Amino acid sequence: MNNIECKDVEQKIAELTERVAKIEAIDQVPQKQQQLAALQAQAAAPEFWNDPHQAKDVSRQIDILKTSIDTFFNLQKRMEEMEPVNMLAIQAYDDINEEIDFFDCIEKLIDVKKLHEHIKANKTDGLK
Repeated sequence: MNNIECKDVEQKIAELTERVAKIEAIDQVPQKQQQLAALQAQAAAPEFWNDPHQAKDVSRQIDILKTSIDTFFNLQKRMEEMEPVNMLAIQAYDDINEEIDFFDCIEKLIDVKKLHEHIKANKTDGLK
């Protein structure tokens, strides 16, 4: 993974985070939460089962709202969990690049030392 790819991943995560926020608005999650709370309060009333047909309809609406709300919050949670993983990946990438730079530097020093030894050996050969 190179720097461009890391930035691409960061950009994709930012775009996905923005999409999740849009989904919350489009899907009207806060309104669904309020509607769910109202239906749950209605279902908790002692006379709720006096009309079994209506009770069944309200229970179905509760299930639909719960599923919709839970799906959104699971998506949001997954996005929040991605951020630290992305940060760790970027840190690991940076650490690997530092190690590569370190080993490149050592290789260059070895090459310089070999060149120095070669020059020294050639000078010695020329004196004979």
